[in-house]
Amino acid sequence: MKDITNNEYQDVLINRLSFEKELFVEFILNLILQDKITLNEIPQNLRIKNRTFYLSALRISRNSCNSIIKDLKLILYDIEYMAPSDKEKIITVLFDELQYLEINCSGDKQIDDFKKSIPKEILQRL
Repeated sequence: MKDITNNEYQDVLINRLSFEKELFVEFILNLILQDKITLNEIPQNLRIKNRTFYLSALRISRNSCNSIIKDLKLILYDIEYMAPSDKEKIITVLFDELQYLEINCSGDKQIDDFKKSIPKEILQRL
């Protein structure tokens, strides 16, 4: 029987951990899409590393303008902690959701209040 080298063992372990991480992310996404958990129930350190959590939560939130605003507020809070490349992508999502709100929830005072809460540096990117 062939002895496994330390590097081969590390490679196997890394691959296994990567696979388990992918399964965990998929599990969380399924819980979001089944509306069993909300975005704010996912720890921030996981949210900011997996943009798909935001996208899935917003997809479910489209049933309620209040839910969208709640998720967008959380996204605004999280943006500060994201990597620069992720910030730009999530700001695009934020802009798209704002347009959706303006079309489908026009006249709602919460939308105006939310827009006022958006920091200037983010508004400049929109």
